[in-house]
Amino acid sequence: MPRRHPNAPRRETIPIWVSPFDAGSLASEAARCMRQLGNLAEAERQARQIIKLRADSHTRSRAFATLLLVTVLIAQGRPDEACFQAAKHSTSSRD
Repeated sequence: MPRRHPNAPRRETIPIWVSPFDAGSLASEAARCMRQLGNLAEAERQARQIIKLRADSHTRSRAFATLLLVTVLIAQGRPDEACFQAAKHSTSSRD
C-alpha cells in the first residue's frame, strides 16, 4: 500500500465550499491572462467558453464571465456588441 505524505490533506478535511478546478475554471484563468497580455481575440474566445460551460444555475460565475466578455469587447472597440451581450445575459438570468 502506498504511503501518504504526512502533510497531505485527507479527503474528509477538504472544506465543502472548495470547488474542483474544471474546464470552466481553466477558461476563466486563460481569459483573464489573455486580456492582461493584450491577446483580446483569445480572451474573447475563452470568455465565451466560460459562459458556454457554466450552467444557468451558476449565476455568479456566469455574471463574472459576462463582465469579462464585456470588458474585452469594449477593449476591442466593440461597445455595441458589449452592450448587447450585457443585456442578453442579464435578462437570461432572470427568466
